[in-house]
Amino acid sequence: MNDIFRPHLRDFILVFFDDILVYSRSMEQHIDHLVRTLNLLHEHSLFAKLSKCSFGQPSIGYLGHIVSKEGVMTDPEKLHVMKEWPLPKDLRGLRGFLGLTGYYRRFIQNYAPLTSMLKKGKFVWTDKSKAAFEHLKEAMMSSPVLALPDFTKQFVVETDACDCGVGAVLSQDKHPIAFMSKALTSQARPYSTYDKELLAIVLAVTKWRPARWLAKLLGYDFLIEYKRGPDNTAADALSRLPEQMLTLSVLETDLWGRSTLRRELLLHFHCAPAVGHEGVAKTLHRIKSQFWWKGLRSDVREFVGQCQICQREKYEATKPPGHQHPLPIPTRPWADISMDFIDALPRSEGKEAILVVVDRLTKYGHFAPLPRHYHGPLVADVFQDFVGKLHGMPSTIVCDRDSIFLSSFWREYMRKADTTINFSTAHHPQTDGQSEVVNRTLETYLRCYVGDRPATWVRHLSWAEWAYNTSLHGATAMTPYQALYGIPPPRIPRYEGGTARDEDVDCSLRTREDVLATTLR
Repeated sequence: MNDIFRPHLRDFILVFFDDILVYSRSMEQHIDHLVRTLNLLHEHSLFAKLSKCSFGQPSIGYLGHIVSKEGVMTDPEKLHVMKEWPLPKDLRGLRGFLGLTGYYRRFIQNYAPLTSMLKKGKFVWTDKSKAAFEHLKEAMMSSPVLALPDFTKQFVVETDACDCGVGAVLSQDKHPIAFMSKALTSQARPYSTYDKELLAIVLAVTKWRPARWLAKLLGYDFLIEYKRGPDNTAADALSRLPEQMLTLSVLETDLWGRSTLRRELLLHFHCAPAVGHEGVAKTLHRIKSQFWWKGLRSDVREFVGQCQICQREKYEATKPPGHQHPLPIPTRPWADISMDFIDALPRSEGKEAILVVVDRLTKYGHFAPLPRHYHGPLVADVFQDFVGKLHGMPSTIVCDRDSIFLSSFWREYMRKADTTINFSTAHHPQTDGQSEVVNRTLETYLRCYVGDRPATWVRHLSWAEWAYNTSLHGATAMTPYQALYGIPPPRIPRYEGGTARDEDVDCSLRTREDVLATTLR
């Protein structure tokens, strides 16, 4: 349906599965729109059931709402059904009910007991939960009429923040168009009042302008007007300022310098498992791809220099003595690779070693776990599963004189694959400096995150591979990911608990966020 009507979607047609809404500004225009809609259905051998159709109506029911020139309102026929809503018996039912009321910010404090129940293992029905649920049903039955947006007029976003959440209203001509509310996470609740007020604006811009919120704040001139609340309302950040219109430019204020968001960004881009406690240059490169503030370089240098995990787990890099003789530069990706093993690791899910494979051109790497007593046929199978199926067999392999690589099986296996083995010089590991550096990088990453839990390193190996391949490489001046695929690496979005529609998805993503949060601490 979306493919058929794509040229006219949001022009005069809205589609939800098999429900088609045609809207127009005049009857003459409406007749033309109906003819075009029915012709498209006929061209694709689709038919509308006349008994379920309504034509030329000033108002019409659509998806549980009444749509008219006045705006969008709740269907009165549905109100008596809402009064009979039973109490939810499980988490899935509660999440469904809350999903229907995500826009009513003025009830955020009243619904806090229900929101807290969505957390993992926190579904406990109390008197407060029951009262909040009854209040929720009343809110649904008394929802205001929402106006339809007019993109030729100015939009106004009104925001507010409190200790437990933030909310916003999008309106035109003093008439609401949409509502938005969000409970604060445990990480955001300790924010200062200034940060919470800014967070409400940021979330509103994120909700109604689908792009990176910082780019939107920097790319637009906007006005922030303080509106005084009732006398019994607690003072907020803006109430301490004169009651006047304020013109703010994010680039010209010291707002970032005075907020805790700066430290949150540094923690995320340096300490998260997806980045791996990298040095100043790589951490700076990651932050600059999305953010910038005055004094960024000095802040990153100071933060990395004071990181206790880096000081405790990282090795001291010194330039090796003697002359280096670099290997020939490859001509295409994954034609020339290097291979090495990291042995004698603590047992983790039956694995005690790692096969490290790196493309010598793009510097892209794959890390595969191995059991303690690995052998030639097993390594060949693992290589095919992790590397061969993605990139094919290479032309040359640079490796040390490990017994696996010297075995008759490995030599014959590579000969049949038309692959040449280039062994490094005995007692001179600098012949293949690339493998040695990648090995040290991987070992440092694992020490930073599993130093006190060594039996869990297998779970972090995929994050280690992602962190290595998405970090800036000095030899190519880009990330290995971009060198291989030609595009910057995608970003991993943070998950806010309770936002997924499926309970199993929510549980899985909550577990992932808990692991990441524990790692950051």
